[in-house]
Amino acid sequence: MLLKTKYDLDNAREQYGKLVDKQARKVLVCAGTGCVAGGSLNIYQKLIETISAKGLECVVALADEPHDDDIHEGAIGVKRSGCHGFCEMGPLVRIEPEGWLYTKVKLDDVDEIVDKTICNGECVERLCYKKGISDCWRNISPAVRNTIL
Repeated sequence: MLLKTKYDLDNAREQYGKLVDKQARKVLVCAGTGCVAGGSLNIYQKLIETISAKGLECVVALADEPHDDDIHEGAIGVKRSGCHGFCEMGPLVRIEPEGWLYTKVKLDDVDEIVDKTICNGECVERLCYKKGISDCWRNISPAVRNTIL
């Protein structure tokens, strides 16, 4: 899709935004150099396979030209992201909309992440980054949390 005007850009942003908003959760796997060296691409692939094996709709890319029926309500978006700047704690997996950041994730953790977090909305506490703050950290809105991190 070639965008020629600001109106085209605004329209495309609105269309893609609606599709992303349909996703129940977004799973962002860091694909920065440090996390890749730690195995994040294997974690990304296993997340996709495990989510799909559970019969959940797993969205790994947005279509070039989105349509309302491309993504169904409640789908799980799994994406590779750029570096989070926290390489010493990688591989990193971020869960949205909760804003949970899982650190030092291993392939063996994927089943638990899918079962607890993706299917049941529960935090895997042993993986969750805590910035010296109690569990109430999770209850801070993502917008506020992002300004702190």
